[in-house]
Amino acid sequence: MRIVLSNRWIEKIPPYNALMTSIAFRLVQSKCKSCAYSKMKTHYDTLEVSPNATQNEIKSAYYKLSMLYHPDRNKSEFANRKFQNISQAYDVLNNYQTRKRYDRSIMVKQNIQENIPKTTYVYASVYKSKIDPTEKNKYFNFDEWTRQHYGETLYRKKKEKFTKASVTTSENENDKESVILYVAILSLIIYFVLKFISTVDYDVPKKKKEHDKV
Repeated sequence: MRIVLSNRWIEKIPPYNALMTSIAFRLVQSKCKSCAYSKMKTHYDTLEVSPNATQNEIKSAYYKLSMLYHPDRNKSEFANRKFQNISQAYDVLNNYQTRKRYDRSIMVKQNIQENIPKTTYVYASVYKSKIDPTEKNKYFNFDEWTRQHYGETLYRKKKEKFTKASVTTSENENDKESVILYVAILSLIIYFVLKFISTVDYDVPKKKKEHDKV
């Protein structure tokens, strides 16, 4: 006697259903992650440079974009977010060691396989900037930033302008002190003149004239 087992009978077994569901879920999850990594925007895209760009090209790109989106020049919310992303990208790519590790992480993401360990996924957040966007304004030194990225000439002009303003303020304060001193001296002179006049006896000359007539 020949026994034939139907596939439908096998599918009714609970462990079989659970196993197939788990495999299907893992395949879809892995494929979605691969798609996400392939479409993920990199720091090179943020700075609008090639992955083979030199350090000078990266610095020039940062200079150009920071001039365009800096909060002091552009007050929009979009510009603020853009400037934060630009700063984060530059923090990573400006340093040789962090850039090298970041490039390696991109290669890992692009070649990810279905059975790749989950520990590899931490690369997505490891190389973010250490600067917290919510805290950056508390210690952002615009004067130092300007000196580094816009050259010593502009920094020197700003410094001269500040020094000139300080000297002008000091001169104005000295002028005020001189006026106060002048008014004080003049007040003393007037006081002594009035006091002298009040002590003069005008009756003495008059009595002398009357005596001469007699």
